Amino acid sequence: MNVIVCLAASVFFVLLGTFIWKSQYTAFFAEMVTPRNQRVLSRRIGFLIIFLGIETMICFLLRGAGIDGTMYGILVIFHILLLLLLLALDQLGV
Repeated sequence: MNVIVCLAASVFFVLLGTFIWKSQYTAFFAEMVTPRNQRVLSRRIGFLIIFLGIETMICFLLRGAGIDGTMYGILVIFHILLLLLLLALDQLGV
C-alpha cells in the first residue's frame, strides 16, 4: 500500500511540474504580484516541482538507509523556501 501511495504522489508531482512548465501558468503561485517573466518563472517552478516528485520516489526507495518522514518533511520545507526565493528573484528581475 505504501508503494502505491508513494508512486501516486511522485507521479502527481511530476505531472504537476510538467503542466506548469508547459502551460506557463503561474497565477496560483504569484497571485499577489504579476510575474515579470512568466515563461522563465514557470520553467523554474515546474523544474522544482518535478524535482520534488523525483525526490519523493528516491526518499521512499532509501527509507531503509535512514531516510524517514522527518527528512522528507525537511526536503519539502526546503522546496517551499526555494519556491519563495524564485518568486522573489522574479520580482527583482534576476
